[in-house]
Amino acid sequence: MTEPSLDNILKKYQNSFIQKTYSEENNSSDILMDVFSLSAEVKQENKQYWGRELGMCWQLLIAEILRQEGYEPILLILREDNLPAAIKACEVGTWKIYTGDKSFNFIKEISDFDLKQFLIERKGEFSVQR
Repeated sequence: MTEPSLDNILKKYQNSFIQKTYSEENNSSDILMDVFSLSAEVKQENKQYWGRELGMCWQLLIAEILRQEGYEPILLILREDNLPAAIKACEVGTWKIYTGDKSFNFIKEISDFDLKQFLIERKGEFSVQR
């Protein structure tokens, strides 16, 4: 992994954040919603519930596929205060969870790339002015 390729990712997101507009409602469905014949209208009735439940179903499907292929499902999370209920659900689904510095340490251990230092060195370099 090279620093220029990571800089390109950061630049892409910077541009996306700057250009982001918010629509009133997201009326699209996805393939997992289709499995259960859930319409966007039904999901809109309680977005948090359906998002959580469909997300849990998704992570259980992925964990099962990965285990059957001999992989350990791993979730790397930047912030340690991020979605405690979702993290707990993944732990119940037998995912290995790394948050904060543990996430950066895992990345460095398997890739020999110090992503934390890379990001520290770029503080403010991709500012979003809206």
